[in-house]
Amino acid sequence: MAAAKKQETKSSTIYIQPMEEATAKITIVGDTPLIVSKWTKKAKQELLDSQTDAKKTKKQKTPKNIWGEFADSLYWMDGGPDVDYSDWTAELFEEKAKGARFGFPCTGIKAAALMSAVRGGYVRYKTEIMGDFWIVGEGERQLVEIHSPGLPSMREDNVRLAGIGRNADLRYRPQFLEWSMDLLIRYDLNGNIDLSSILNLINLGGHKCGIGEWRTEKSGTFGQFHVKAG
Repeated sequence: MAAAKKQETKSSTIYIQPMEEATAKITIVGDTPLIVSKWTKKAKQELLDSQTDAKKTKKQKTPKNIWGEFADSLYWMDGGPDVDYSDWTAELFEEKAKGARFGFPCTGIKAAALMSAVRGGYVRYKTEIMGDFWIVGEGERQLVEIHSPGLPSMREDNVRLAGIGRNADLRYRPQFLEWSMDLLIRYDLNGNIDLSSILNLINLGGHKCGIGEWRTEKSGTFGQFHVKAG
């Protein structure tokens, strides 16, 4: 019996277009107040103590200082003042905050845009378009500056702590009533989505998800924004 001939198939050629990077500058404008809540040094230390031998020493907890919590919840773009948590006061904050720049992580803005693509049914997974555009921030934390006509105000919120039997807690966090941010967008001209679609996603992210605490995505109404026309 003669051996069967192996069928030869011609594979199709895959052509990958070269990356052609471009940039665009846009402005987003807040529609509702922005609540900023960076993880404070005090909260980090208390968590670390609870996971190490420090908890065995029954170290006394540092008394709550609402102005220390407020000041440390901000992203100081040029480095936070060298002030101890317990030493902050309203007067000291006003002094240190004059001329200071405050920011917000650019990753939070992009996350809102990516999630809006999923919620809108444009993609199934965020990873499908995650690498198609980037929002450029400053420094190690990749922050985008918050432009506001005045200093952030303090808000007091009753927060229910996670876990069975845990009590509520009062949090003192900064909010910007009027705000905007100038964004630098990097994208690939040969990518899966064009600049117009990227801007539409960012705009949708401001409405469907929002940024910061108590945002739309987290059953709140804060942190909503839109892309400024032109």
